[in-house]
Amino acid sequence: MDHRYHNLPSLRALETFEALARNLSFKLAASELYLTAGEIRRQIKVIEEELGVPLLDSDGAEAVVLTAPGKEVYTALASIFSMACDVLMTIKRGRGEQNVSPSGMQASQPSLSNVGASKMSQTIEVDSGTSELLAEIRDRVAIITLNRPEARNAISDGMLAAWVNLISSFGDDSRVGSILIAGAKGAFCAGVDVRGMGGLTEGTFEQQVASQRAFHRRLIGSLMAVRKPTVAAIGGPAAGGGLAMALACDMSIAGESAVLTTAFARIALSGDCGISWLLTRLVGVARARELMFLSERIDAKRAETIGLVNRVVPDADLSESAFGLAASLAAGPTFAFARMKDSLDHAVTSNLAESMDYEAINVTLTAQSLDHKEGVRSSKEKRRPAFEGR
Repeated sequence: MDHRYHNLPSLRALETFEALARNLSFKLAASELYLTAGEIRRQIKVIEEELGVPLLDSDGAEAVVLTAPGKEVYTALASIFSMACDVLMTIKRGRGEQNVSPSGMQASQPSLSNVGASKMSQTIEVDSGTSELLAEIRDRVAIITLNRPEARNAISDGMLAAWVNLISSFGDDSRVGSILIAGAKGAFCAGVDVRGMGGLTEGTFEQQVASQRAFHRRLIGSLMAVRKPTVAAIGGPAAGGGLAMALACDMSIAGESAVLTTAFARIALSGDCGISWLLTRLVGVARARELMFLSERIDAKRAETIGLVNRVVPDADLSESAFGLAASLAAGPTFAFARMKDSLDHAVTSNLAESMDYEAINVTLTAQSLDHKEGVRSSKEKRRPAFEGR
């Protein structure tokens, strides 16, 4: 073995830290790794002593806060484990024609002995067909960035076709395990830019209604229809249809300065983009009416409290935290995730008996999957599962 690696922490210790940093909870990490919280603390202490830097700024039972070196180590580990899973999955599928020598693997690894060194992360740029939508694939995460900062990333007519094409193509792309939606330069999305939507307000009443229906179904319907996990990274304002886009994602993370509002009452509109259905589903009838009627500006903490977002993080950590969540989902059992989405969507419009009957179909399908077999096997062997999405 290369002498450089003699003084690095054990793989088990590094795996323990990666799980803790990803979950930001001793309880969740302990459950995932089948360890006690005390053993996790011991492993973290070993790494800190080996590297000579503190990794945790706070190690409370409810919330774990990483130091700057801790964040760098986590980013490096996430890349290493993602790369290792990809190699193992390729070999397992019988397509590992290209041999990788141990020396080659060592040369490609991010160095943990030099915290802050460059990280291993392959990025594939994707041409959306418009400068108003930026797209890339990184570590099996498809990242779509709304890029109209001069209009707070409001949705224009020119963005719609590109948006639908991106969502659809990423949904079918085997390189993609999850989709992350973000906004450029301090805003998530200010909604639909009505100034550039002449087609929605032209023609007879019936024609305008038809145009509205088609537009909203394509914008929100495409996002709701994709069977891969979707994550919204909410930085700055999310208003009107922009809020609906965030709510249509499976999970959302907001920066501390994020502001959410339905906004419609302020301009005497009744609401669109599925906001009525999404709000009622997420926060209940009474709260949905309050949010729609008052159109108040909801700060991130209150949004988390009432269930509009899943997590709130410091603004400086938003990109990293949202990508970390999306990457974790992308490395998960994506075949099972798709069936979960089916069952959860079906439950909204069915009674308990119908929901259980539908679940019976999906649990039977997932019980026959390779991922289920790998999950059971890895649980018995007390190791991280290497899911393949099938």
